[in-house]
Amino acid sequence: RASWDDAARAAGYTLHRYEREALADVALANYHVVFLRGMGLRLSEPQLESLQKARDAGTQIVVLAATNDLGRHQNTLPAEHQRQVDAYLQHRGEDNLAGLLHYLAAAYAGRKAAVPAVVEKPLIGFFHLGGAVFEDLPAYEAHLDALRLRGAADAPRVALFGPLLDPRDRLNLRWVDTLIEGLQRRGARVYPVFGSQRAWRLVEEAKPDLVITLPHGRLTSGNQAPESLDSLHAPALSALSLVQDAD
Repeated sequence: RASWDDAARAAGYTLHRYEREALADVALANYHVVFLRGMGLRLSEPQLESLQKARDAGTQIVVLAATNDLGRHQNTLPAEHQRQVDAYLQHRGEDNLAGLLHYLAAAYAGRKAAVPAVVEKPLIGFFHLGGAVFEDLPAYEAHLDALRLRGAADAPRVALFGPLLDPRDRLNLRWVDTLIEGLQRRGARVYPVFGSQRAWRLVEEAKPDLVITLPHGRLTSGNQAPESLDSLHAPALSALSLVQDAD
């Protein structure tokens, strides 16, 4: 969330946030673009009517991370614009979010904005404290060796893996860093992997003694996660990610 707000502020735009339950009561037609989070989307008839009124008035509906047909059917972007929006979102970061806002403002709000190109970033790899990114295991191992962390190179190896692990995600990065630091203080050599399902091969390359998964949807393609975890011959723990503080 912070990344969207910071990017909008830096780019000179204002984001108005509404809970999904309020969709039926908001005058969506007053906006040039509406971003709608599509994961597990369920909409009531009044909410669908509100979205339809906005579409009829020329508002573009951009559905983020749609996971069902209902969500996908709400999206109004033409294919050429959708490809560009997807590219900004795929590479993430505040710079790309700002670029996305400039792009949509120029396309749909009549703004004469300078639209920056997508800033390409690694989509798969290892990462460490503060979002430092390494595209392969040798580079990451060299980084750990240079830090001279507590414990030898043969210290217990702990892999962190799951869709919510991403060095470009500022919202979650702080608590991921806390987890890495805690494991390192106890003498573990930590291998955080990002890249969602495609990154599983990096977990295998790390040869972990323990795997901590942070699931959000499927860990691997199909239903192969149990077999993939078994193939490592290492215990696995699954951490529950909360969206708010809890005792």
